[in-house]
Amino acid sequence: MWLHTRTGNIEARILLERAVAIEPNYAAAYAHIATTHVNDYIIGWTQNPEESLEKGFEIALRAVAMDGREPDACFATGIAYLWKKELEKAFEEAARCLALKPNSTEGLRLTSHIQIFSGRPADAIKTIEANMRLDPVYPEITLYFLAEARFSLGEYDRAVAALKLRLERNPDSATSYALLASCYGHLGRVAEARAAWGQTLKIDPAFSIERRRQILPFRDPADFERRVEGLRKAGVAV
Repeated sequence: MWLHTRTGNIEARILLERAVAIEPNYAAAYAHIATTHVNDYIIGWTQNPEESLEKGFEIALRAVAMDGREPDACFATGIAYLWKKELEKAFEEAARCLALKPNSTEGLRLTSHIQIFSGRPADAIKTIEANMRLDPVYPEITLYFLAEARFSLGEYDRAVAALKLRLERNPDSATSYALLASCYGHLGRVAEARAAWGQTLKIDPAFSIERRRQILPFRDPADFERRVEGLRKAGVAV
């Protein structure tokens, strides 16, 4: 699941569904099934993204109902709330996850993403650094969150460095190439920006700036428009 690839997401759900077939009351497994459905919504790996988000949310709530002290259930519910653009509820679930399991790297990653979308990128970086200390072999999505936080602070060179590290581990991340293109645009590195944008469309020909504008749960829409501005500076048609 943490590979953040379409194949990984599908294989994870198959294994998790086998787990709950063996143990129908396995709350943590249901929580991760919920997360795979939310992943489908975020990346657009489904014919009906809105349905996937609602399904993920319903399964996450079921996991909480099974075991209210299961940190992964709180984590999954928090992710669903985040992408439903209910940031306060998302933060409450992340806090509950960390109260139940203070060293939960999942809880810390979720908290950092909420902080980014809430306009608190400096706080997000501190949370991400704490996550990295706890989990030196952190999932590569952590580097993307770090890049997002650096970007929000206008630290485009440092965002580029984080994105390059992520792409070493996941070279099929269209979202990473899209953000990389925007970074290069802000830095005036037009040829590199256009090359990165070309990779975005090569990986995901249906990649849509408008869909990203609609689904990313930024509290301040200007935070997303800064990404678009970087692409415009590079002369990329968006």
